Parts: sequence; C-alpha cells; structure tokens
Amino acid sequence: MSNENEITIKTRLIGMSTEVCGFVGTHEVMSMNSRIDGEWIVGSSSCLPTDPVRAKLYLDCMCRVFARAGEHGAP
Repeated sequence: MSNENEITIKTRLIGMSTEVCGFVGTHEVMSMNSRIDGEWIVGSSSCLPTDPVRAKLYLDCMCRVFARAGEHGAP
C-alpha cells in the first residue's frame, strides 16, 4: 500500500503510443499521452482545490510527469 504523500510515476506503452501518469498516493494527478502523429497532449490533470502542502506535492508530481514524458520524446 502506498503512502498518501508518495509520488509515483508510471509509464506504459499502448499500441504505438506512450502514456505517462503521475500519482500522489492513489490520487492520479496528471497524465500525458503521445499520439500516433508524435504529438504529446496532457490527457488529464486534477489537483485543485486543496491545501498548500498537498498542492506542492501535486506540483512536484506534475514536474516529474513532464520530465519522464521528455525522456520519451515530449517537448
């Protein structure tokens, strides 16, 4: 079971696309997907409203999603 403040980044291949998802605890904070044409989109993002401490965790998680997606070709 994950800690409610633990940041986890998951990457998975879906056909010819890549999906990168970031979680704080079990809450999905953000996902990014590559499309078949090579473009990247933010598939979902949800983190507010929340308290400032949690918001900082969510921001860190989002930065990690962008970094991981960059490793897979995102701008």
